[in-house]
Amino acid sequence: METAIQDLVKMHDIESLYEVMTENDDFMYCLDAAEGLVMLDDPRGLEFLNEATLSEDEDIRVVAQEILDSPDVRRKRENLEVDNKREREDYIAGAKKRLQAGKKVFVYKTVYLSSSFFLSDESSEDGDNVPALNDFGFDGWEVTAFVGRVGRTSPILSNGNVSGGYFIMKKELTPDEIAELDQL
Repeated sequence: METAIQDLVKMHDIESLYEVMTENDDFMYCLDAAEGLVMLDDPRGLEFLNEATLSEDEDIRVVAQEILDSPDVRRKRENLEVDNKREREDYIAGAKKRLQAGKKVFVYKTVYLSSSFFLSDESSEDGDNVPALNDFGFDGWEVTAFVGRVGRTSPILSNGNVSGGYFIMKKELTPDEIAELDQL
């Protein structure tokens, strides 16, 4: 880890580390800053390192993985995961209390469907039936958004065909569905 980054860690300067991680042009400084954030128990550093392991640049992938494999970062990662699990359990317990008090609770998920699930060769004036989405609707899920296939600027390919996309689904739980929270 670079000396300047080590100094920021010693000062517990999380905001400056985050700024370096997200705005510096030198990927080594960015990865070092991410490591520093992990050492200060900031999950954004861990997220950055995990994303870096998926980079197209092999050097970035290798260095990020080396940092993630280091004993100190591994220990911090395990602690963050325990904290995240505890926080999640607290959220679920709170949601159960809300349901028992008659208040609203929503759950969300994404579903990827290729174009074959929602486009036909012939479209009708009153719209096409989308059986895959109907099945979710019958189960209480509502489509809230559509996002084109990740990694593309548009869900339209060069030949003009929609390739598919992610549907963001929302469902309001009722008190008799409280057990569904334990599956999240």
